[in-house]
Amino acid sequence: MSTVKVITSVCILALLTVFCGFNINNRCDVNLIFTTVTDVPVFVSLMVAFLAGVIIMVPVMLFNKLSSKKNNKIVPDENALSDTVCEEAKNTDASSENIVSEDNN
Repeated sequence: MSTVKVITSVCILALLTVFCGFNINNRCDVNLIFTTVTDVPVFVSLMVAFLAGVIIMVPVMLFNKLSSKKNNKIVPDENALSDTVCEEAKNTDASSENIVSEDNN
């Protein structure tokens, strides 16, 4: 792990600790459809919401990554397709020239 990543991780954890320290006495009630949890610290509810977002987005991100790899394998090279069309056009032109020259004879 590079030094920049370690320093960034330490700074993020320090900011998180400071945030939790300042909000330790701030409490709220969390309504969970069928029940209400009272006196939950605000930073706990924010952390749970963040983790729920991560849990939901990881499978979506992996699915998109896998589907984009499959799409890249299926799509043919555009240059190869245009080369084939050009070759067919040349062959068609050559055969039509032969037909015209035979008609002239």
